[in-house]
Amino acid sequence: MAEKNFPNTGKRSDNWITNAGSIPVSMRGDCQQLPSINFENFSTNKNLKDGIERFGDQWKSRKTFEEMRLAYVAITRAKQGLICTTSHFRTGENVVAPSRLFQLFATAAINIPGASVVADSQIPDGINPMKENPLNATWPRSNPAILKLQQVAKLVDSAQPFTNQEVEHLIATLADEEKISLLRDLQMIINEIKLKSNQQDIVLPTRLSVSTLLTIFISPFSSKISAGLTV
Repeated sequence: MAEKNFPNTGKRSDNWITNAGSIPVSMRGDCQQLPSINFENFSTNKNLKDGIERFGDQWKSRKTFEEMRLAYVAITRAKQGLICTTSHFRTGENVVAPSRLFQLFATAAINIPGASVVADSQIPDGINPMKENPLNATWPRSNPAILKLQQVAKLVDSAQPFTNQEVEHLIATLADEEKISLLRDLQMIINEIKLKSNQQDIVLPTRLSVSTLLTIFISPFSSKISAGLTV
């Protein structure tokens, strides 16, 4: 809740007279709640200028009201605790005063049971220390567990698979039943992968005559070649 941050008093405005990208008041669904201006009431350039300035002031007041309403919604939604913070510098170099909303809450906290102002510090001199002496750090931080996992992953990636003959040799030379059981499981996985890689594609003909279908039905194995089925 720093000045010009919340409540926001930035240069950008949705005033349709000064911002061509904004919707005119008469075309908005909440037009009854917004300031309006009628250019037919101005007969001179001075009247027009004064009217536009007056409309601009009304629009700024409306924006302030909207920011206060947003603050009301924010503080009334708290169920167990409410923390209001501000910053002496925000992200800039120069000191920024707390917003009037923060000052309002800090003053009200004195009379609220259980409420307190945790850090009522004075505004520091000079420019933002984070700009003068920025803090540097390595992110993400080095994690020994992650480094170990990366080493294991590299070993797995560089490892060469056992062949079926190598697995048979290990089974024949080992005496540990638990390791032999693991190797037999490994052997079954290797055989399964080999069977999958040896699968053959069956190319079906584009059309079959009725007589060919009858022949295949009567003797499917002996008639597959004559029917044009390639395995």
